[in-house]
Amino acid sequence: MGIMIGEPAMRGRGLGTEAVEIIVDYGFNALNLHSIWLTTYEFNAAGRKAYARAGFTEVGRRRQCRFHAGRFWDEIHMDILAEEFTASRLAKRLSTLDSLG
Repeated sequence: MGIMIGEPAMRGRGLGTEAVEIIVDYGFNALNLHSIWLTTYEFNAAGRKAYARAGFTEVGRRRQCRFHAGRFWDEIHMDILAEEFTASRLAKRLSTLDSLG
């Protein structure tokens, strides 16, 4: 899975998180997957934030294996289980309902 918000003015608006949630929802609800995992890099702060907001958890690292921009970076492995995704979506819906009054 890979996403990119190419237009700089559109970054930081939650679009990456929404894209990840849509992809993960498809994986769990249409494809009936039990878990989904991904690999990203330590320098990808925006991607790591979007994945975490969508419910992914860091499960491991391969240390200093990627040379980029003059230095070595860790490769980060993240995953999410179907029941975690379902629970996080329910919590978000309840939070939205609470904020509406």
